[in-house]
Amino acid sequence: AVTADKIATGAVVADGLGAGSVTATKLGASAVTTAKINAGAVTTAKITGNLGRRNMFRNGDMQIWQRGTTVAGSSSVTADGWYAYSTDSGVGNYNVTVTRQETSPLGEYGYYAQLAQAGTQTGINYLTFGQRIESTITKSQLTSGDKVTFSCYIRRKQSAAGNLTLQVRYPSGGVDTYQSGQTLLSAYDTAIAAPYQVSFNSLALNTWVRITATFDATSAMANRGCAVFLENGGIDLGVSNTNPLYDTTGWQLEKGETATAYEHLSYAEELLACERYYRAMAYYRTGILPWAGSTGGTAQQTWPLDPAMRAAPTLTTTATPTYSSITGTAGPNGQTGGTSSVNVTRGSTTKNVFISNNASGATIYAVTVPLVLNAEL
Repeated sequence: AVTADKIATGAVVADGLGAGSVTATKLGASAVTTAKINAGAVTTAKITGNLGRRNMFRNGDMQIWQRGTTVAGSSSVTADGWYAYSTDSGVGNYNVTVTRQETSPLGEYGYYAQLAQAGTQTGINYLTFGQRIESTITKSQLTSGDKVTFSCYIRRKQSAAGNLTLQVRYPSGGVDTYQSGQTLLSAYDTAIAAPYQVSFNSLALNTWVRITATFDATSAMANRGCAVFLENGGIDLGVSNTNPLYDTTGWQLEKGETATAYEHLSYAEELLACERYYRAMAYYRTGILPWAGSTGGTAQQTWPLDPAMRAAPTLTTTATPTYSSITGTAGPNGQTGGTSSVNVTRGSTTKNVFISNNASGATIYAVTVPLVLNAEL
């Protein structure tokens, strides 16, 4: 019989073993223990598929749709984090309709996004879909020369001329500062790589496929952040209908040369990550909020933002604030006399919004302020 003490030290080496000759089923129970593993023998580079929080995209499985489950826009966010754009070489910019759909190729997890032109315009020669990744994320994971691997699932729904190209670009204007507003297009910013290109019509029709590509990170990408997007185009797509062009989900960008299985995060985790960039919410206060001019009154209440926004957000009230008054005769929204309103401002930081009572002479309560906070890249 062959036992461990009969084998000379160094007689069996890794390159002397055939691929697949050592498997878990061939090892006895407890044959490999921590004490038998040399220090440094197991490194991060040797582990595949077991490291958490490796995906640099947020909402890669299209779980979060704060703007609605069907969004039409150009240079606009659709599913949280995901920009869509189409153009005929800049002569006109046209809406892309992005719709949340179920039965994802990722199984019970997440949804997929379905892309279609919103109108029947002809001559469209670029249609893009992708995400900008913040510099705080790339800085924490990458250095120049690191291998980076992209993967996503896509399902072609109709024919379109031209290529489908993966574009990876860093912001020309500096850290998180893109020269193109909210437009994803290969004509803007600075190329890092275009590691994947295929004729769009060569993709299987009505069949999910996973596409992958590996490229080298640059110093600018690591320090400034990057935009990663799929671009149909270069020539007239020949599509002038509103039928779906393609479906997509499972976007992942990770350090290393291997496209690992998609990393699932819970709905709560994905929502928290997305609210750093955008949130739609309503402030509601049941206590009293005295008028700014009242003696000894508190003119302002603080609405803390948790998590803090990526940057100081723009504020948009989506409807007239409402409240009730406990002084005088209430008007349609609870206000009394003079110039009456609820004032909404933000602090100089990313952590607070302030609600003030400008209802002259009135003390108010039950204040509802439908509000959107936007700090998208």
